[in-house]
Amino acid sequence: RQVQWKLHGHHCAGVTSSAGLMSELPDPHQVPGQPKPRKLMGVVYNTKSMLFWGFFFFVPPLIMIAFNGGRLSMSREELLATETAKRRVKRDEEIEEDQKQAMQRALFDTNDASNHFRQGWAVKRDQERERRRLERDQAKQQGA
Repeated sequence: RQVQWKLHGHHCAGVTSSAGLMSELPDPHQVPGQPKPRKLMGVVYNTKSMLFWGFFFFVPPLIMIAFNGGRLSMSREELLATETAKRRVKRDEEIEEDQKQAMQRALFDTNDASNHFRQGWAVKRDQERERRRLERDQAKQQGA
């Protein structure tokens, strides 16, 4: 018996067994006139994108493992002994020293008007106090 299947606008003929079941069902993803795609665990592996991404994700890690002699990690001591770690530690120490100096200036060197940390009203108040102190000192010297 012949049974006609309509698939994506194309007619495919299937041969039925005597029980009436299809012995070969047409693949719904098969494009008529094209070769049957090769699949591995449901993934088509004969496409250019599969080759590209396979190369992209598997070859560089294999090269890295070969370059490192099969080692995937370093101990803390080995990592700190590298040139990059030494540069990083030195740079971190310099940054920490700069931050300490900036904090020292902000907390303790604010009486210097050149730092501009103080508000204008505080500078004027201090100038007024200094002027009054000088006037009192002058009055004491004249009275003595």
